[in-house]
Amino acid sequence: MVSRSNAGMVRTHNEDAVFTQAEVGLAILADGMGGYNAGEVASGMATAVIGAELSQGLRQAKRCVSELLEAVTGTSRVAHPTDALVAADLTASSPGFLQRLQAGSLKIGPNTLFVINPAGNDVRDSPVEDPTATATVGAANTLEIIRQLVGAGARTIVVPTFAPVGLLPESTNLNPDGSRTAKAEARGIGAATYNALMAEGLPGVGGNIVVGDFDTLFREVLAMPAAF
Repeated sequence: MVSRSNAGMVRTHNEDAVFTQAEVGLAILADGMGGYNAGEVASGMATAVIGAELSQGLRQAKRCVSELLEAVTGTSRVAHPTDALVAADLTASSPGFLQRLQAGSLKIGPNTLFVINPAGNDVRDSPVEDPTATATVGAANTLEIIRQLVGAGARTIVVPTFAPVGLLPESTNLNPDGSRTAKAEARGIGAATYNALMAEGLPGVGGNIVVGDFDTLFREVLAMPAAF
């Protein structure tokens, strides 16, 4: 980044001031107050003060972006089985996520970003007889996974809420009278139960929990699809 200023053919000195900071891609130009005493002082002070503040803010923003990219794509990643071991690993007796975590086979650091959404099928398959049962178990298991992740050193964990799965296209089968089927209703109750239990339990698990509110988003899309 290069800057240059010229006094021109009329004035004896230049009252403009230029500030550049190539590290953050910042350039500031202040037009001097020609004809007034110490115009170059005013323009110089303006570029120096504004430049210092903006440079600091941009450096901080750059660090935040770098940390986010490192969390998503950096070297601190969860170790998974190689492709050659997948077939042998996917058996009824193979260890689950918590077993791997407790055994120390998962590499977890403060910059590892986790997205936890393990109970989707449980909620989707909520039984008509007791639609809250599987959602209750799913929420308890999810909270326990998060607790153990935090205990193992995880810092940032994204936890999405469940959309009202009873309103998804696969659940829109209607009865002859226009009401939703019992299965669709059960799925909706299961999702609402799971979300409520997670909202109650998340404040006590520790860590930096980021809740993705897909429930609200889905309902907003249904209410005003043209806005999206």
